[in-house]
Amino acid sequence: MIKRTIIYCFALLLMACEDEQVNRGEYVPPYFQLDSFVLLQDSLLQDYGLTKSVQLNEKKEDVKLTPQNVDWLGELDFFSKADINSPALATAYLEEIKGDSTVYTLKKGEKNKVKTLAVRFFDDKRPRSISFVMENDNIFYQSKTKGDMQIDANTGLVSAYQISGNQKVVFLSPIEMKVEATVTKD
Repeated sequence: MIKRTIIYCFALLLMACEDEQVNRGEYVPPYFQLDSFVLLQDSLLQDYGLTKSVQLNEKKEDVKLTPQNVDWLGELDFFSKADINSPALATAYLEEIKGDSTVYTLKKGEKNKVKTLAVRFFDDKRPRSISFVMENDNIFYQSKTKGDMQIDANTGLVSAYQISGNQKVVFLSPIEMKVEATVTKD
């Protein structure tokens, strides 16, 4: 009798684990899939270079990168971090469609660093531009980052992006950052 009970409990445990795995595999992201978009851009931009201006407080530097020197996942990392598709956030955002744009806004009472994500589309539903606002705030640290990406109508590739932000750590001077980048075909 004990042996049967142990086998029965073990079988139930296995079925419960199997159902959990099936449920995770069936998750359909409810929002624009920004992380997937960035991964696709990484594979498509391998033959492209980048010209960018990076400003950190008062120090400014202009950089030109050849296709061999561009780490596209690194360059577009802020956009990957602005992806809001996780099961924990499945109901955390309001979706508002305005003309050719879809805007996702974090609902009141929900917690996430991405406050808004906006995607503007061409007529054929391909992304035209993507922008986000991220904020992080606690008693020791405050930061705000804004990003904007433009996509070329003919190629469907990122053509330019801008990122600006500031952060303030308690007892330290604030840091201001700005990046303006243009994709180049060298």
